[in-house]
Amino acid sequence: MSTPRLMNSELRQDPLTGLVTIVAPHRQGRPRDRATLLVPPRPERLPAHDPNCPFCPGGASDQARPILVLPDLARGGWRARIVGNSYPALSSDGAPPTTGEPARGRHEVVIETPRHDRDLTDMDGGECRGVIEIVFARMRQLTRDREVAALFAFRNHGAGAGSSLIHPHGQIMALPFRPTEMVRREDHLRAAHEQMGRNPFEAALAAERADGRRIVAENGLYCAYVPHAAESACELRIQPLRWSADPFDLDPWELGPLADLLKECLIRLRDRAGDPAYNLMWWTMSRVGRRQPYAGWCVRILPRTIPGGGFEKAAAISILSSTPEADAARLRGDVREV
Repeated sequence: MSTPRLMNSELRQDPLTGLVTIVAPHRQGRPRDRATLLVPPRPERLPAHDPNCPFCPGGASDQARPILVLPDLARGGWRARIVGNSYPALSSDGAPPTTGEPARGRHEVVIETPRHDRDLTDMDGGECRGVIEIVFARMRQLTRDREVAALFAFRNHGAGAGSSLIHPHGQIMALPFRPTEMVRREDHLRAAHEQMGRNPFEAALAAERADGRRIVAENGLYCAYVPHAAESACELRIQPLRWSADPFDLDPWELGPLADLLKECLIRLRDRAGDPAYNLMWWTMSRVGRRQPYAGWCVRILPRTIPGGGFEKAAAISILSSTPEADAARLRGDVREV
């Protein structure tokens, strides 16, 4: 085995999370003896309807009272619907726990389509916009609940990202408190705002656009880029070019371009980055944070290509075996997949 040519590793800090990443592209050549990537099944291998799927029409979720429904006016039935999670991590009632405190909150499922085989990358623009529309509508409802301190909307794509069911779906969780990581992150944003005298979301996007090397796509309203200190290979963020504190306060005409760019990013991941499992997160502020001058939002798409090891867990530092600049070029199609 030839000895790889070593390159200098680089420390980078993310301006929005405050977390540090070690960029060490020379680690790409290290030997492996097992597959580390769990690739979700391709839609063409799936049926349009699975009678055993709880999210398909006629399945178990049909028996639950829907929280919110996006109707299909053309064909009847529904285009997307939100129901309570049958196996919730949080609960609004129930018996007192034997130890600890009750894990109060809401845990809901966003069934994105009646079709078992129709992921976001397969939807047309109107369908993808409908998914965003119903998620934002539910988030708006939950922000009116004064007991909700923090909201999390996300979708897990593939077993490697924590998904237990193939049918396209997302989740919404509402907590009556701010989790420790959210407090830390918002404290970092506040300190960054005080230091710069500028909103950190606006500053981060301006820096990425000025550099240009990590930009993947723009459409006039939104910009998609690989962060300077990405946590994983081919991580993507989508930010609005016009700042706003919350995504669910966007005007209706702004949802279509957002859906188009989101779908484009997911197609690029599928076609140019090996179709990895990923977590898609709507990064929003807490009830306290969204009223602050450092508030902002973005879409985070975090591929789960290689599981983190002991160092990453212990130090809360990611190690990248590629550079964000090379990942952005790959997603743009400037270089062949390596």
